[in-house]
Amino acid sequence: MNTKKYKQCLVTSLTALSTAMLCQTTATYASDIEIYKAPTTGGASLQLVLDMSSSMVQEVRSKQYGNGDPIKNDFDITCSNDNTSKETETSGYAYTLNQTRSFTNLKSVTRTYIFEGRFCNVKKSSVDGYAAKKKALIQKSCTLVDNATPFYRCPDRLTSLKHSFFDLILGTNNTAALPATASIGFVTFPTEVHQSILPLTDPAKNPANPNDTSWDPRDEKNKHTLLSAIAPLTVADGTHIARKYADGAKLLIEHISTVEQSCAGYGVYFLTDGASYQDNRNTANNTISPYLRSPSEISATCTGRDQWFDSKSSPRSWPCVAAIAGQLQQSAIKNGTNNIN
Repeated sequence: MNTKKYKQCLVTSLTALSTAMLCQTTATYASDIEIYKAPTTGGASLQLVLDMSSSMVQEVRSKQYGNGDPIKNDFDITCSNDNTSKETETSGYAYTLNQTRSFTNLKSVTRTYIFEGRFCNVKKSSVDGYAAKKKALIQKSCTLVDNATPFYRCPDRLTSLKHSFFDLILGTNNTAALPATASIGFVTFPTEVHQSILPLTDPAKNPANPNDTSWDPRDEKNKHTLLSAIAPLTVADGTHIARKYADGAKLLIEHISTVEQSCAGYGVYFLTDGASYQDNRNTANNTISPYLRSPSEISATCTGRDQWFDSKSSPRSWPCVAAIAGQLQQSAIKNGTNNIN
């Protein structure tokens, strides 16, 4: 199990999920996200656990939340909320710009999804003079706007996450989407949005009503449900690392107990940019223990809670996550479920 923890720089793409699938599972943290590509037979079931804490968004004057200047930290460029900037300015001020994504289903019906993006711009002439690593990061993660004075439009973490989720489901000209055999769902923290795991290919019959004659799998309702759930996500204060990992693992276990897939990969994909804040490891223990064959293996590690940010208590959540992941990876869960991590 890879237990690397990245506290900044959440600018890599969720689409890396589609680059390295094995018939096993792996836990990942922040930028370490090369996990899954579904096999040609069977399918992957992915449970995403997504950080919606306030450090995921860039503060913009008169807009909700924003903490820690994530664009400045991630790209090492000037980015300030001290003014209301326009989308073409390169003076280092943050601004909002609505983002539009579209999905055309198998019946040629197009649906549109709109969400707010937050950005700062940096002149291309400045980027051309940066050190190679910094320059490459901006060129990869920001959008080049080629007007009279070309500049790069660099997104905050939440904007990147939403676009990456759309790319993961729909694909782009440069990136393949998750295979049709995959299933995916997500939970968020601290905002507590729970989107159940859904197969990307709609079943032949309505699961809720097999006699529904109006059901047509070409409507691709599951993809629409997933995209409709990700677009409006917002943030709040709190980084409940251990508690939400346990929630994600529980939901994945419950899901895979209801499906049968050949050589299927099961995984909890955990995406966060910060240290534990207002976490509760006792709750994590209580959530996942009923599903483990040997819950005592995590009880000593998954204990206590963080009242507020505390440099001494905060690191304790990661060993709890590692302990839970270790039990899942060893197939130490009830009813003989395949290994998860």
